[in-house]
Amino acid sequence: MANTGTLGFALKNFWVDYTGWGRARRSEYWWVVLFYYFLIPFVISFCLNFVGTFCGLIYNSDAIDTFFKSLDWLVSMLWWCATLVPGFCLAARRLHDTDRSNWNVLWSLLPIVGWIVLLVFMASEGEPKKNRFGAPRK
Repeated sequence: MANTGTLGFALKNFWVDYTGWGRARRSEYWWVVLFYYFLIPFVISFCLNFVGTFCGLIYNSDAIDTFFKSLDWLVSMLWWCATLVPGFCLAARRLHDTDRSNWNVLWSLLPIVGWIVLLVFMASEGEPKKNRFGAPRK
């Protein structure tokens, strides 16, 4: 059995396990959040803005800079769309690990207070024993 606390397992499982059933450990959830929701978007945005600014300076054209900033926006939206469903499924599995219903994801619709509640839920330790959503991953 694969070590479920590794970065590789978490990133692979993010794209494979769309069911939303089962449980996800804290490490699996936070690896994905760090990598797919912070690191990848930052690198893509930085690279596109850097290239756009560099090309705009070389060719002395604001149009090139504007094009790359628009491309950055487009790529960001495509990335957001691609990770929306797997992200909700991962959040549901993480909530299942803490023996909470996946409906708690709806807290995210409530600005600030809901985000804090979800942050606490996601950072909580999972149930060490089998719960209504299955056995914990080791």
